[in-house]
Amino acid sequence: VNSLHNLGNCLHAIGELEESVSCLEEALKLTSMILGDDCEEVADSYHCLAVVYQTQTDFDKAASLYESALKIRRDKFGSNHLTVASTLLNLGVVLQAQGKVETALTFLKEAMVTRAKMSNYDSDTTVAMECIGKIYRDQGDFEKSLNSFHKCLRQG
Repeated sequence: VNSLHNLGNCLHAIGELEESVSCLEEALKLTSMILGDDCEEVADSYHCLAVVYQTQTDFDKAASLYESALKIRRDKFGSNHLTVASTLLNLGVVLQAQGKVETALTFLKEAMVTRAKMSNYDSDTTVAMECIGKIYRDQGDFEKSLNSFHKCLRQG
């Protein structure tokens, strides 16, 4: 199962998206059968599949898979965990791409707060701040937009 999962991720990295989906779906199916539907490995498979669908701009599938991964990860790890923050960020980015900006803001802010609680500022934190800044800019709230972009500069 790990080999299928790794192969799927590698195929995604080289742009073989349909083959990637096939491997990751098979890994998800087998992992679910072996370990059950609510284990960390299933959440990882959902997350990886969502990334591929996001790359394909199939945002509905990506959002659904990120939501499934997020539910399992929150149940397993609570809200203050890096994998939860990562899923929140990716879900926020997908929702932003779908034009669901208010919901996207909620997830992006939660991702930032989670990372801040763990004193873990990294490129994901910067991505979240940039997305938030773009949403505020698009809404015409330039003060909040500038604030987000200034935070990015201080982190970078």
